[in-house]
Amino acid sequence: MPRFRESWYIRCGMTSSGITSSILSSTAITDLAWTGRHLWVATADGGMTRVADPAGAPVFDLYANSLRSANVTAVAGLVSTADDYARFLQMLLNGGALGDARILSPKSVQLMTSDHLGDRYGSAGMGFGLGFSVLEDLGARGTPGSEGEFGWGGAYHSTYWIDPAEELVVAYFTQVIPAAGLDDHARLRALVYQAVEDSAVPLGIR
Repeated sequence: MPRFRESWYIRCGMTSSGITSSILSSTAITDLAWTGRHLWVATADGGMTRVADPAGAPVFDLYANSLRSANVTAVAGLVSTADDYARFLQMLLNGGALGDARILSPKSVQLMTSDHLGDRYGSAGMGFGLGFSVLEDLGARGTPGSEGEFGWGGAYHSTYWIDPAEELVVAYFTQVIPAAGLDDHARLRALVYQAVEDSAVPLGIR
């Protein structure tokens, strides 16, 4: 696994990312990962409250335990920072390259961000590629964006998306579970696209 880290984390400048617990002792992640087992949950009145051991979130213990071991799993163990993750997303936006580092071929990124499920995905206007949801029909989805946009989210309400048409990367990190009833994702999307004044996507009517 160290060779895997050297092969592209370092080449992308992701110096605070890693898959073993040793990364925790050598980066800024230390201060973030072990501040206590607390999460924020949404309350019925629309507010937020901080809790320890939230009901319905057993995955938190599994994830925390994975950070303490050197085991690699498909769902936990990789730790990073917001800056490093943004660099990873920028690499995807660039078609698999960042600076002088070529991590993926452009055709690999194209395949990963193409719809592979068709109508089987079951979300209006959306398809699903190799690890990403993919926007196929802007009108059918009904929220701001660009066709060809791809992204995904995290268990604790984080989300990201990449909009190649606008050369845009958005990464939004939270620590909230459950998050039912929150509209921050929709508000974030609206604010981002309201700030785009010179769109790369031509309007149908001028």
